[in-house]
Amino acid sequence: MIFKSQFPTLEIPTTDFASFCFVEARREYSRKLNQKDFAICDGPSGKQLSLFDIERLSNSFASGLVNNFNFKDKDVVAVFSPNSIYYPIVVFGTLMCGGICSLANPTYTARELAHQLKDSNVKALATQSHLLNVAKEAIKISGLNIPDSRIILLDLEASPPAPITHISSFFSDKYYKRFKIYTPEECKERVAILFYSSGTTGLSKGVMLTHRNLISAILQNTIFNYNDGFFDKTQFLNRILAILPHYHSYGFVLSLMVGFCTATGVVTVPSFTIESFLSTIQKYRITFAHVVPPIIISILNYPKLPDYDLSSCRFFMTGAAPLGKDVLAKFKKTLPNAYMLTSYGMTEASPAVSLGFKSHPHDGSSGVLLSSMEAKVIDEDGNLLGYNQIGELCVRGPNIMKGYLNNEEATKNSIDSDGFMHTGDIAYVGKNENYYIVDRKKELIKYKGFQVPPAELESLLYLHDDVADSAVIGIYLEDKATEVPKAFITLSSRNKDLTKYQMDLKVRQIQEWVDSQVAPYKKLRGGIEVLEIIPKTASGKILRRDLRNMTNIKKKLEKTKNKL
Repeated sequence: MIFKSQFPTLEIPTTDFASFCFVEARREYSRKLNQKDFAICDGPSGKQLSLFDIERLSNSFASGLVNNFNFKDKDVVAVFSPNSIYYPIVVFGTLMCGGICSLANPTYTARELAHQLKDSNVKALATQSHLLNVAKEAIKISGLNIPDSRIILLDLEASPPAPITHISSFFSDKYYKRFKIYTPEECKERVAILFYSSGTTGLSKGVMLTHRNLISAILQNTIFNYNDGFFDKTQFLNRILAILPHYHSYGFVLSLMVGFCTATGVVTVPSFTIESFLSTIQKYRITFAHVVPPIIISILNYPKLPDYDLSSCRFFMTGAAPLGKDVLAKFKKTLPNAYMLTSYGMTEASPAVSLGFKSHPHDGSSGVLLSSMEAKVIDEDGNLLGYNQIGELCVRGPNIMKGYLNNEEATKNSIDSDGFMHTGDIAYVGKNENYYIVDRKKELIKYKGFQVPPAELESLLYLHDDVADSAVIGIYLEDKATEVPKAFITLSSRNKDLTKYQMDLKVRQIQEWVDSQVAPYKKLRGGIEVLEIIPKTASGKILRRDLRNMTNIKKKLEKTKNKL
């Protein structure tokens, strides 16, 4: 059967995403309790911008692209930066002159960034001073013609050497032709943002989200939020803590853009530490925080938690991975006046598919379908399943991506002829219309919400002279509430006579080498284990389930041994 959302069908306006956001923000601003409050604020420094500052500066950034860079229609700007109050200005400004934004992970190595720059054919780059060396090396590796004069710094304050420009010097007041969308077809087809999502085959893929995708996502989430009392403007001055990275669809759409469009003050911080997280909530009287499970674990286990006043924060929303019942019970006991909200989604869905109401029972489900969404659960033969029947979850709606950039085959493999996105997640729909995610068909490892493709780490291991074969799986660490990558390797023949000490040293050297080649979230935090042979099928496919079973048996034996 086809499952449908219980919410009314969306009326999606025919406009561009930037215009939509400013119209929404101005309307909601008029309803605010305190109209002198900021639209976005840098948590550490306190530097603030109002809605009108952001709109004015976005226009100036668009003018700068056109008049300083001779920016053309559909040219791409890459944003390689931690969270920043300038982030929405770069995005809106790029869209306002007809460009596309490619959002990059600021922890990328030069090799990883080079792939994204080349794949999205970037014409200009916005970054920060401490990332300049990586950015320049990535440009060199990519072979793209991006001179230093096309690099813009987003530091709060900086005096870069010429010809690199700080954003404050880049703004222009010259005329440019503002990009607008006037037809439903262009709204549906025109790409606005490129997010890069890791795939099971190795290199990350560019997820093309259109203006319609993003507008739909904002409407879906704000309709739900207002319906459930998240942003009650009659009693509270609402503020969102944007701790999740802006380059990620979760942080960008649900924190930054929903916050902006609802005229909710967004407090942005460049990176997470438990101290800065708690002190920012206390200092700015945060009312809503999007988090991932490891952050919740950090809060609950922090011995100085009683020293902070978190009474203002009424809602925490978590995605990326489920929270156990014991953790949820401890959360409720520790923060009795706060709601823990659940969600499910993926980058390809802009990103939310389902959300849980604040009264939602913590039964392991991820809430109900958002507006205008449909879903189906299918068996291995593609047959439709009904309530409480487990199969692969597929979803359809106006928020589902246009496809993968430069990868028609991957798009066809992900979106079927009926327009359903095959999530790769194993799930069932309860009679209560809630969605229960029970397993993952895909092999992706999810470390603190980041996607880690095993094939990329395996390919890297193959490059090491001491490795003959490799396999990587995710192992779950209960104390960290996240998966971590663990590698299994067979050593090359020249290492056959090593002593245990020599083998341990060799493994440590290999792990240090791999970790130096990848972004922090891809590090082999689960370690490396040496095997005589990697289990595979007759066709050569790695039997990851066997490796997981072996790891789980060893875990159980260790627990039993510790009890004796």
